[in-house]
Amino acid sequence: CARMSLMIRRAPQAAQLTDKAQAMMKKIEDCLHCGKCKAKCPYGLDTPRLLEENYQDYREILAGKMI
Repeated sequence: CARMSLMIRRAPQAAQLTDKAQAMMKKIEDCLHCGKCKAKCPYGLDTPRLLEENYQDYREILAGKMI
């Protein structure tokens, strides 16, 4: 999920827009924003924020946003 914005622009889109892919991306909606993933990230990334941004981009693409 964290790399979806990159994948959808670099690989054939159809593979990233399947029902299965959409279901996996939808799991981001269940994020508790507890910070555990952020605390464990060896790169110090703000993982919850990145997931939210990627999910928003993904939803816009599903809605017809040109990439």
